[in-house]
Amino acid sequence: MPHVEIVFNQLQKVCTDSVKVKNDLENFEAAIQTIREQMDSIIDEIERVQRETDEPARKKGKLKKAAKNGKR
Repeated sequence: MPHVEIVFNQLQKVCTDSVKVKNDLENFEAAIQTIREQMDSIIDEIERVQRETDEPARKKGKLKKAAKNGKR
């Protein structure tokens, strides 16, 4: 997760003041919240792609069986 690395690097700086740390943490929390809110749509997209990928494989398997049995 690049966000974690960014926060870690910001907190490791020698010249960091408390206001900057607070702002960086708020930005980090906002970015993580955005990712959480997008997870449902990301999961839906992954499932849709998996269904589309699986359907041609199933059809291909049925065609092979039909050809083997002399049917089309």
